[in-house]
Amino acid sequence: MPDVEPGAGHGGRQGDYRLAPEHPYPAAVEDGLAAYAGLLESGISPARVLVAGDSAGGGLAVAALLAARDRGLPQPAAVAVFSPWADISRSGASMHAKDGTDPLFSYDAMGWYAGRYLPAGERSAPLASPVFATLAGLPPLLIQAGSDEVLLDDAVRLAANAGQDAAGGPRRHARLPALLRSTGRSRGGHRRSRAVLQAAPQLAHGEPDRPVRVGLLHIPIVTGSHRAVAWLP
Repeated sequence: MPDVEPGAGHGGRQGDYRLAPEHPYPAAVEDGLAAYAGLLESGISPARVLVAGDSAGGGLAVAALLAARDRGLPQPAAVAVFSPWADISRSGASMHAKDGTDPLFSYDAMGWYAGRYLPAGERSAPLASPVFATLAGLPPLLIQAGSDEVLLDDAVRLAANAGQDAAGGPRRHARLPALLRSTGRSRGGHRRSRAVLQAAPQLAHGEPDRPVRVGLLHIPIVTGSHRAVAWLP
């Protein structure tokens, strides 16, 4: 994984993974799991790791950690996802309600992407669509999405599932902060990284009575590398 610089005082790595349609599901999940396992094998404590992902990478970040949980690997300190595509079956109400409002994506476009990612098989499988997964055992979770996105209900349902799975569990809380939206593509990546890392200590150490508020620019990307693995100082 190549190094990235998410912010002063923090190290970071961005993981490359095999892309569809040449490498359909579950290739990306397998590579995400391998990247996380490799980070731990390099000697970095999971308590110093924040896993973050945007759009398709948001769903992949959660799926990779579900796979890590099922393999018995220790979980990172926290996970932060932005406009996560967490349901490739497109069953969320916002897929239709926000179709035509979302300036970037549409119901039909997401169906095209889903067909390339998982051309055959069950699209509601938990590792393909984490909204249908049991999230018990995952670390504290920060979720953020825009109010005009077709992916909005993916974020809302992911947060709801995390809240249900948190019953009786330690250090487990889900957030859906104020909804923001920006379609700018030329800036915002470093600002997003800095904001995530600034929020990470609060998220990781768990302050249930203090909402996590992070001001971010949303730059959804559906192809290429979306998921960054960063470790805390």
